[in-house]
Amino acid sequence: LEVWKNHLDGVSERDVDKIMLDYDNTSVIRVFDFANPTNPPSTFTGPDEIRGLMEGFLPNLDGGCFELPVEQQEPDMTLIVWEVPCNGFPWVTDTLIYRDNKIRLHDISYY
Repeated sequence: LEVWKNHLDGVSERDVDKIMLDYDNTSVIRVFDFANPTNPPSTFTGPDEIRGLMEGFLPNLDGGCFELPVEQQEPDMTLIVWEVPCNGFPWVTDTLIYRDNKIRLHDISYY
């Protein structure tokens, strides 16, 4: 999937502008914190909110301990499991749902 390749490249390069090519006004990211499972997910809708999330989050991937042990592709979906234990992310899952070459729904769950 071209959208997934662009997204992964953008994250690897810490290039928010590149990542934002994958989202539009109808895109939604929900972030679930399973360390506090009674809290509702944080929701980010549209380019401005998603850009703010990405700009704040991407520095957490630095530190040299990023691992991506699981990557599964379907025609309209990607599921990944990743970790950055040196920065406090021992287990994270992302599910990305695609429509019309954009990420429509992106769920991030961390433990």
